Amino acid sequence: SLKVGTCESPTRLAVTVTLSDPQTPTGAKTQEFCEDDHAKVSDLVTTESNVTWFDAPKDGKVIPATTALIHGTVYYGSLQSGSCESPVRLAVKVNIKNDSIEPAPNWSAASCVFDEVTYKIVAGMSDYNWLVSSEGTVIAGGQPTDDFVTVVWNTVGKATVNVDYINTTKCDPIVSVIFPLTINSCSDISIQNVVDNPLPGIGQNVVFTIKAENLRTHDFKEVVISETLPTGYEYVDSNVSSGTYNAMNGIWSMPVLKAKENQTLTITAKVKGTGDYLNVAYLKASNPKDFNEENNRAEASIKIQGVIVYNAVSANDDGLNDYFKIDGLEQFPNNTVEIFNSGGVQIFKTSQYGSNNNVFRGISEGRATINRKAGVPTGTYFYILRYEVDGTTIEKAGYLYVKK
Repeated sequence: SLKVGTCESPTRLAVTVTLSDPQTPTGAKTQEFCEDDHAKVSDLVTTESNVTWFDAPKDGKVIPATTALIHGTVYYGSLQSGSCESPVRLAVKVNIKNDSIEPAPNWSAASCVFDEVTYKIVAGMSDYNWLVSSEGTVIAGGQPTDDFVTVVWNTVGKATVNVDYINTTKCDPIVSVIFPLTINSCSDISIQNVVDNPLPGIGQNVVFTIKAENLRTHDFKEVVISETLPTGYEYVDSNVSSGTYNAMNGIWSMPVLKAKENQTLTITAKVKGTGDYLNVAYLKASNPKDFNEENNRAEASIKIQGVIVYNAVSANDDGLNDYFKIDGLEQFPNNTVEIFNSGGVQIFKTSQYGSNNNVFRGISEGRATINRKAGVPTGTYFYILRYEVDGTTIEKAGYLYVKK
């Protein structure tokens, strides 16, 4: 109302007064920033502009806009108008994302061929992308929602398991894991070789038993074992519990040798009077390869009991009975042979008979021999053979018929 003297306005002006403080700023109560962005207070996001930030919900100190944000710290925003400010400040918690390098998964860097192995990565992520190298076959997991993959390794050698996934807690959410592996042959084949009679006589049959045993928990395929009879034996017969045996090339082949199983090859052979008597069997090939070679070879041998003397010599160079033949004597190198004519005169004497072509061919080497090239006349002669067996000297004597 206006007054003039005693007079005033007939109608007064009605004014309604409203008292209000600035509103509380609006924005996300948790705000995330990447460590590499080096965010400042001025990077805090609100709907309104010109927000002042404090270090306390009431009173406190104003934080300059250029101040670096600290992980886990709560900042309080207020709008100000004159001397008035928001009665309630906006509380914003800051989360600084740190994209540190993910630790390598705790997977074994070596596995066994034919093993089933499960590889597990961080759970709760998204968009898993598994990649297994060609040496393995995925039998479980490995899908975009799976944090694991189960693999059967089929081949010995180098391999890899790779996986990508999304980790939304990171500024760069794509995580990649590349894991190299070595696939080993953990199976083991043992070869054994035994002979039923290690002390046979010449002309007797002996039986060799070759056993192939898979000592571990995985099958072997395409197993090839070499078992060739040496020259001291004559092949008679053979039998196998699995696969086939070729007596011509000495190869025993099996399509599979199952885990913890054994198979056998038996060979019946006749003992010859001369030759090599050491029989060797060994693993030639397998899938996978057996890297433990210490037990892949086995030997069996015989020691001939006694010798066989052929008491006829036909000294005519026709290839039949051209010399005084004594089978089995090479097994007893400590030996001597003496030959006498009917008059008791020594016409031949030697040691280590049979070695280096050291044999009697019907030619006298006696002191009284006039013409060595002519040889001894047809007739009956007498021989004395001495040889040592385990320190004991054995003597054998008899008649020898020589025909020119």
